[in-house]
Amino acid sequence: MLFFGWHVSRLKDGEKAQRLKAAVKLANSKNVRAVEPLLRTYLHDDPSVSEVAAAGLVNIGPPAVERLLATLHDTSERQRHKVMPILGAIGDKRAVAPLIKLLDECNEYDAPACGAAEALGELGDSMAVEPLIALVAKRTKANSIPGVAAQALGRIGDPRAIRPLLDLLASDIKNPRSRRLAVSALGSFNHPDAIAALVASLGNWDSDVRGAAEEALKQLGPAAVDALIDAMAKPDPPSRVVALLREMKDARAVPAVHAALTHTKSFKERMALVETLTALGWKPASESDRMLQLVFGRFFGSIGESKETLDRKIVASGAAIVPPLLEALGELSSTPNPCVAVAHLLGEIGDERAVAPLAQQLNAYYQYTRVGVVPALARFGSKAVEPLLARLSHQDADMRRAIAKALGGIGDARALEPLRARLTDSFEGAREEAKQAIARIEQRAGAGGA
Repeated sequence: MLFFGWHVSRLKDGEKAQRLKAAVKLANSKNVRAVEPLLRTYLHDDPSVSEVAAAGLVNIGPPAVERLLATLHDTSERQRHKVMPILGAIGDKRAVAPLIKLLDECNEYDAPACGAAEALGELGDSMAVEPLIALVAKRTKANSIPGVAAQALGRIGDPRAIRPLLDLLASDIKNPRSRRLAVSALGSFNHPDAIAALVASLGNWDSDVRGAAEEALKQLGPAAVDALIDAMAKPDPPSRVVALLREMKDARAVPAVHAALTHTKSFKERMALVETLTALGWKPASESDRMLQLVFGRFFGSIGESKETLDRKIVASGAAIVPPLLEALGELSSTPNPCVAVAHLLGEIGDERAVAPLAQQLNAYYQYTRVGVVPALARFGSKAVEPLLARLSHQDADMRRAIAKALGGIGDARALEPLRARLTDSFEGAREEAKQAIARIEQRAGAGGA
């Protein structure tokens, strides 16, 4: 290359921008003569320039291996550690034996053994399996070696690693990263014992372990479905089992998920089960299942129908849908908009089982809920009078106004005296509604007497 020497000179002595440009040129050259200057830059230069030099060494590939291996014998631990990932990325098998020799070298931070294990995982040679298995059982001050070795074994994918990985997962090792990496490594093996351990890890106390198990099971795909289905038959399966079955969309899971639906008491968990069943293409056969799916589709997920359509279907369902609606009312009590929407549907249906639960929502934390429930409760007429009168002196002025209006609409004479007491209310809106309510009740009473 005409300008090769010039680029080497700039890489060594130029300003940062010049070094970076020279590193790019040499990296793209694939010229074996660039190995030495690129290696020197990779080991000693600014990170941004070093990164380009590293890519260049990988780009040159096998011709760079002998020089990189020579660096493994360098007295500088930092330099030895830095060349290991380059050897792993190049993938030349000549690096396997020298890297295996480094597995026994550990300082207080577990280097360079960790770097050697990572590189061996990238190389994927079965010759490294037994030395890496020995490393999985090794305990050091930092205790990071077992996890890195586990990760490498997962990448190699040799089944001899399954039992040591299971032992690591079952051990009392304190390093959480090692436990997580062991779980991730098990995801490389389509083996019943590995899959069972992954399913069990979905209930682990450590969120990182749970996340690793979830990703590993996703990686296994259909091979993991049977184990997840079996887990559904156990008492209180982890919620992530249900979520994974939903994501995998394997219809074989429908019977097991539906069986869980029939004995699960928690309404929130039942909604999660209905979500999974719906994603799996389930068509509910029983009336109670249809009611659950309608409530789920309206308030907790989607079944492919608009809110307006679902509202009509819910009201048309009548008394049959009241129990799941009442459970939804309780579940949604901390989310005002949907809670009020449930209340209005219950009011429209008119089943008296809703009166007490709706009256309880008059004590809700959120004003929107308290005020929004009033007209729904008022649809029950005389049954609603006592709970409404009990809150007519509520500290919330909008609440007092809404209740006064509702009582006027009901027209029950029991409300007259309490409403007259509101004629001196400090809030003009409440006074006006009380005045109009009294007039409506008296008018109705007069019409009745006539």
